[in-house]
Amino acid sequence: MDLEHPRKLIRNGAAAILRGALPDIGQRVFVTPFLMEERQDPYIMVFTKRGGASVHAKAPVIYARTVELVIGIVVPRVDIRKPEEDLEDYLDQLALQVEKVLFRDRTLGGACMPIELEGDADEHKRDGESMMMTRRVSFSATYITTVPAEEEFGTPQKFDQIHSEFEQPPADVNTDMKADKTGIYQAGA
Repeated sequence: MDLEHPRKLIRNGAAAILRGALPDIGQRVFVTPFLMEERQDPYIMVFTKRGGASVHAKAPVIYARTVELVIGIVVPRVDIRKPEEDLEDYLDQLALQVEKVLFRDRTLGGACMPIELEGDADEHKRDGESMMMTRRVSFSATYITTVPAEEEFGTPQKFDQIHSEFEQPPADVNTDMKADKTGIYQAGA
């Protein structure tokens, strides 16, 4: 059985929410990390970058994995003779719209735990009399995974066997223990 990777579900979930939700972008939302320099109209790129993991539970092992979800807002072929403040304001408005739309469904359709805004960064690329402007808005998206079971990878996981050791205390140690008021056993209580 082929399962979709959670990172793919996160990318596709964000793209589905954004597609058609921003008037200036419409359906021009693409799941790709690559700029499309041939495009003439503003568009959005959705992709994931770095990630990390931490142990969420130990038996069985469950990981909480966090990935950087990036929404790249691209405004290609901007006439550089326009005042730069107007272009910055336009990117600000589009970024604000992206945040509002994504925060309506912070789990991206159930693909992850609620996303959190991490920050943003602008890039400007000049080409003669035009400029491409990009704002990358980053979110952290956390999802849960488990260690694969034996039937998937042939590695036995024996949770029904534990190892324990017990040593008798030396003869000179007081083993007459009683519970105190808190229920903790102490010698001579």
